[in-house]
Amino acid sequence: MSEPKPEFKPGPPTGAAIWYTDFLNKLTRVKVDKVDKNFLITNNIVSEGNANNVIRGLKFLNLINEDGSATDKIKSLDIVGPDYQKNFEIIVHEAYATLFEQIKQIDQSHFEDLLNCFKVEYGMAPSTAGQAVKIFITLAQRAGIKLSDQILENIITDAEKKKPKQEAGKIPFKRKNKKIVDEGEEQLPETVLARLTLKDTGYVDIKNRDDLEIAEAYWKVLQKKLATT
Repeated sequence: MSEPKPEFKPGPPTGAAIWYTDFLNKLTRVKVDKVDKNFLITNNIVSEGNANNVIRGLKFLNLINEDGSATDKIKSLDIVGPDYQKNFEIIVHEAYATLFEQIKQIDQSHFEDLLNCFKVEYGMAPSTAGQAVKIFITLAQRAGIKLSDQILENIITDAEKKKPKQEAGKIPFKRKNKKIVDEGEEQLPETVLARLTLKDTGYVDIKNRDDLEIAEAYWKVLQKKLATT
C-alpha cells in the first residue's frame, strides 16, 4: 500500500504587490464566493499570464481553497471598521507563521532579516524573495502590523533608484479636493484621489485610499531621512 502524498503547500505570494491590493479592495465592494482566472481577469486585477500566480498566493494566505472557493477567512473580511483590520491581521500572522516565529520583533528588524527569512525558511530564490518581501510589507501595513523605519526606508530607497529625486520638504502629491480649482489649474479625474508628479518623467495616479495612505507614509519617512542627510 502506497503512502499518501503530502499535502502541497504553496509558497508565499510573489509578483506585484498591487495585484493583492486590488484583490483585497475588490472584496470591500463585492461578495466573493469563488476565485478563478476568469474572476481575476474580468475584474482587471491581473493579466491572464499572471492569474495562476495570484491564485497560488491567495491559497497561501488561506483566502481560497484548492478549488478556488472562498474560505471562512475571506468571509471574515466582509466587514468594515476596526474589526476588518483585526481579522486581516490574524490572516497575515497565520499565513506567515514561519516568518513571525523566526523574526520575533519585526518592528525592530531589518529589511535583510525579511529577505533572508524568505530565502532560507521558504527556500526562495533571491529575485522571488525580494518580491515576496514587498508583498508581505504591503499586507502587513494593511493589517496594521508595525514595521521598523529601516524596512520602510529600504523600500523607498529601492523605488527612488528609478525616480528623479524630489526637492526636500516639498510633497509631490496633488490631492483631489471638493473646491473648484482656479482657472488654468489641472483638475484630477473623478477616479483619481491623488497624482504623484515626477519631474521630466510624467505622473502616477493613485486611485484607492489604501495606496494613497501607503504612499504618504513612505513620503513622510523619506522626508525624515532627507532632513538628517
